[in-house]
Amino acid sequence: MKDPEGRSALFSVADPPESAKVSGEEIAFESAEGREALFSSAGRRPGTVTLSCERCTRVSRVDYLELLKMHIPLYLWFPWKTHSRWLVCPACEHRAWLRVGWLD
Repeated sequence: MKDPEGRSALFSVADPPESAKVSGEEIAFESAEGREALFSSAGRRPGTVTLSCERCTRVSRVDYLELLKMHIPLYLWFPWKTHSRWLVCPACEHRAWLRVGWLD
């Protein structure tokens, strides 16, 4: 007789539900330890850019379509500035100067 809520539930290994499955990239990122974990990143994902906010100093990753939507209804662009676009930051949700990292 198996007791699913007793000792066997505590000491057995169960398969995670389908919603909890992660990709290989996420597993590789989570398994990094020590110095490798400190100085590594998840890497560039195709079809996305990074947005660095001057106001909150956080970095967010958005896809090209989301970046295009952020430019509507109002934006400013000054190419000589480091943080050249006046958009709504996806992290702090305030209008601020953002830097777009096309190759990050």
